[in-house]
Amino acid sequence: MSDAEVKQPWHRYRDAMSVSTNLIQQDDNEGALRLLDDAIAIAMRELENQWVLTLSHHAAVLSNFLGDLERVKHYYQQSLSFNPEDPRALLGLATLQKGKASLSSRRATRPNATSQSCTVTTF
Repeated sequence: MSDAEVKQPWHRYRDAMSVSTNLIQQDDNEGALRLLDDAIAIAMRELENQWVLTLSHHAAVLSNFLGDLERVKHYYQQSLSFNPEDPRALLGLATLQKGKASLSSRRATRPNATSQSCTVTTF
């Protein structure tokens, strides 16, 4: 019996995680996330809820690494649609929200160059 014949169905999800990480390292960011989206869709179709959660979390982490906060939010919300009490997704969304609030706060308190006054003294 060959390795391909013995390969378990869950290997495709594990492989999707490994290959997506390799693609990110090769700067194929869209390819990595597209691969994960496809794997998540298969897991959803096959009702592999734990893999939906794991793959969604992995995609959220990679998206965060890439600085794509909208995708981070999408993947955590996708995870919550399968498990509304998923602690990783809840923590991820809370952290994302806290980060946005912190960024807004810093922007609000940062001096704006056009509003600063400048006094010039001449002799």
